[in-house]
Amino acid sequence: MRAADGGARLLLHIQISQGEQANREILTAFAARLSHVPQCGALSECEYKDLVAEDQMTKALDMGLRLLGAGAVSQVRLIQKMQQRGVGKEIATAAAAELFARGYADEAAGALREAEKGIGKLWGDRRILLDVRAKGYGEASLVAVKNFLLAQNAVKRCEKLIARRRMALPLTEADAARFVSSLVRYGYTVHEIKQAISQKNEH
Repeated sequence: MRAADGGARLLLHIQISQGEQANREILTAFAARLSHVPQCGALSECEYKDLVAEDQMTKALDMGLRLLGAGAVSQVRLIQKMQQRGVGKEIATAAAAELFARGYADEAAGALREAEKGIGKLWGDRRILLDVRAKGYGEASLVAVKNFLLAQNAVKRCEKLIARRRMALPLTEADAARFVSSLVRYGYTVHEIKQAISQKNEH
């Protein structure tokens, strides 16, 4: 057994002997997660299984930290990404829960960043909320996003989208139906669209 990363980790060199055959492996564990420091010497089968489980958890925590370093994600999405990389669901769930509990990620802050991206794309509030929910953010985060969106001007955003897409204002009822339908897909309500059209006509 030896320490690594300034003592934060323990590298456990294990030899499993069966008759004349001997297999060797190195297991890793975060020292702070262990209830006691393992003693050098013979291990029982139960002790070995516990150390293997801890090694899997350590690797999952490492992976989770790397994924969080690449960008904010919800706890649900982090679990999914870890599973896609071969981590079992139970370990991925436990690792993600520990990382969020220790403050390595903030769900509400991540959800708000996603909402800001949606605003940058000139999406309506409905589409932004659907996008945030689809990325696995929970109800508490959605409440934070809703409160954030209340302070934004959705009508002005809709007006900017009309200008960016160079959409000609409708002259007939058929044109109006298509015009509204197109903007509804971006997440705007009919009321917001009508207000945007009205303001654009005033200009």
